[in-house]
Amino acid sequence: MIVMSLCDVCKKVEGKITISGEGERHTYCFDCHNEQMADELGVSLETQPKALSVTDFQGVRRDFAIIQHLDPIGISMEAEEHIEFGYQFAVHGELDCNQNELFQQLVDKVKHGVRKAYLKKGVFPNGQPMEYIKGDEVVGRIDYDEAGYATPMVVIDGKPYTWEQFGRLVSSYEGFQFKLKMYDSTDEVE
Repeated sequence: MIVMSLCDVCKKVEGKITISGEGERHTYCFDCHNEQMADELGVSLETQPKALSVTDFQGVRRDFAIIQHLDPIGISMEAEEHIEFGYQFAVHGELDCNQNELFQQLVDKVKHGVRKAYLKKGVFPNGQPMEYIKGDEVVGRIDYDEAGYATPMVVIDGKPYTWEQFGRLVSSYEGFQFKLKMYDSTDEVE
């Protein structure tokens, strides 16, 4: 069971950032952490929308929460879909970056990321449903799988797949070569 701890500063919102050191441990919500960082770094976060909605490749509306982070190495913004194991996108900029442009980069990344499907559903000749990789390419995200413990969850097209399900998706490529390259969440996947 996961126990939620409230922010040590505002005591209203779940603490998502924990800082430990010299026998002390502090938990902060994003807003309180950002305020503390703004004071220490002399940089202010500009107000950006807290939510974003876009339409995906199927015409389905996808709703995202926008989260800003300020830390000594820069400003990052994340878009997290409001469902478990949904789409997630992030961008990063320097402390002196144009924050409105950084936000627009995030919006563009979200729109681009939900526009293309990497998996396709079909039906075998016997009527059994199937799902397969279309175009011999798949882009996704590796996530934690509580049920799998030792194996990760793979999120493709905003949908979670166990490692075993992903294995079945690539099994039709038996005998093929492949290249697996990892990207930071703020990098552009080309």
